[in-house]
Amino acid sequence: MKIFKYIICIIIVSLFTLNLFSQEKTQAEFLSELDNKDTATYGDALAMFSLQSGGAISVNSISEPKGYSLQNYEEGAPLTTGMASLMTVKYLNLGGSFMYLLFGTERYAYKACVSNNLFNKDGSENEKMTGLELIELFSRISDIKEVK
Repeated sequence: MKIFKYIICIIIVSLFTLNLFSQEKTQAEFLSELDNKDTATYGDALAMFSLQSGGAISVNSISEPKGYSLQNYEEGAPLTTGMASLMTVKYLNLGGSFMYLLFGTERYAYKACVSNNLFNKDGSENEKMTGLELIELFSRISDIKEVK
């Protein structure tokens, strides 16, 4: 009877352990999934900023944002270049233009990012971003971060 109890305890502990490991997502898995997305989400951008800042990603939560999160946006909302611009301006402390300093909107954040060669000037702050575009943005953010 004791052996039966030990076996059941080992099985239960094993199941809990497997569940914990299955919730963790590696950076490579996350980037691979993001690369294949037709439309990135606000949550994807938060995760990328978290990775850029040395944080970690898990399925259930993203490490606490450090100054680049936005108010009134849900993690599942489609990511626009304007949203990504606002987050980027906050993250890189880009001064932007006088209009951005006055209003702090997506439009003027986008213009600040265009002036820093993070986005193409032919675009708009309302365009939805793909996963690949988000990854490319972070390669340019890394370049700027290294210079600073």
